Amino acid sequence: MTTLLTSGATALWRMKMLDGFEKAALVNARVSASKGGFFQWKEGYGPEQEEGEELTMEAEPGSFQELPAGVEFKEWAPQYPSGEFAPFMKSSLRAIATGLGVAYNNLANDLEGVNFSSIRQGALDEREHWKDLQEWMIELLVDRIFRSWLKVALLSQRIVVSGRPLRADRLERYQVVTWQPRRWAWIDPRADVASAVEMKNNLMGSFGQFIRDQGRDPQTVWREVAEDIAQMREAGIPDEYILQAMGRKLNPKPQEEKEEDGGNATG
Repeated sequence: MTTLLTSGATALWRMKMLDGFEKAALVNARVSASKGGFFQWKEGYGPEQEEGEELTMEAEPGSFQELPAGVEFKEWAPQYPSGEFAPFMKSSLRAIATGLGVAYNNLANDLEGVNFSSIRQGALDEREHWKDLQEWMIELLVDRIFRSWLKVALLSQRIVVSGRPLRADRLERYQVVTWQPRRWAWIDPRADVASAVEMKNNLMGSFGQFIRDQGRDPQTVWREVAEDIAQMREAGIPDEYILQAMGRKLNPKPQEEKEEDGGNATG
């Protein structure tokens, strides 16, 4: 967990440097766009205006101002930032993304030059990093707060189920919990679902695990499925069509049954 904190520190330092660079570049660009300059007296000439009066020039489109004799205008037009601004910004944002453990394309909202494979790999790596942070937060904060709260709630009889407070002597039993952090949708739903089904069929994963990977509670999902089936049966939908709605293919009638049905229909 120390690595997570130190990597974040390096990213914060780069953010500060990038913020200063961007502000300086913006100021420089505004100065360059203003096309300012200086008045310079030639040798042998000097100011003749009254004391306290300054020689100034106002720039108007398509107009020019006549200058006093002996005065030259020296233009000051800095050209920075030019072509190096965008590469420097991208390089800095990439370093920040690396320090934070996130994908550069998501951090900078930059999809230039990416393809499906590269952005998919970046998203998967980023999600693994978020999972590590979720585990860190659960272990160091969420679970500790829950255990402290549970003791107080049981002793004060604040947790009531079916009209009866839970027994405080069953504390260890109630402390056995499973935390379900946020999860993400499939990147390629068709391929990912097919892969999950194949893993399940080959006993490489469980129904519950795949449901939890989507950020849902397996018991809630199964209860919703059971309610859907009960409602469809109550509506009079045959079980074979319910199975079909759940992804099970109907078994085609044997050829003999088809011929019998056809014979009865013509007869």
